[in-house]
Amino acid sequence: MTSPYLDIPLFPLADALKAGVKALCDTVSPAMLDYPDPSPPSEDYRQLAHRLRELAQETRRPYARQELIRLSGIPERRADHLERRAD
Repeated sequence: MTSPYLDIPLFPLADALKAGVKALCDTVSPAMLDYPDPSPPSEDYRQLAHRLRELAQETRRPYARQELIRLSGIPERRADHLERRAD
């Protein structure tokens, strides 16, 4: 069967997607699947949060201090998440 608008054959989308996924999976080497989890340990995130709080104490501008303290919560929450996931 061909498309009435183009001179190309029509094919089911599901079959094309399956073939594409299979071709993509065939290109991934099995060695890549053996790599460890790329996320850094939670202690790295805790150190980053601690350093942001230290910078907040050193700064004189109140808005900058508030923003650094607020930002320090992001790596702290990430560390908590990683620890909960590891348990």
